[in-house]
Amino acid sequence: MKIQLIIMGRTEQSQATENIWREICEAQGLSLQVADSQTMQGQSLVEKLALRTLPALVVDRKSTRLNSSHTDISRMPSSA
Repeated sequence: MKIQLIIMGRTEQSQATENIWREICEAQGLSLQVADSQTMQGQSLVEKLALRTLPALVVDRKSTRLNSSHTDISRMPSSA
């Protein structure tokens, strides 16, 4: 499972959001990748996934048995 958090800049709010998700993923034994929408990589993800609000959590669950993939996108309110 691939989990990506896409944030907007290195603000206090973005850092707090990242810390929360890192804690949750660590507790579940999952890795978290963080992308900043103000970098080329982050902007590419925003465009590819047509994100309209940030931060966004992208979960890509791949099933090797069925060779299919499912992607869930969680959009958090900007006031979170």
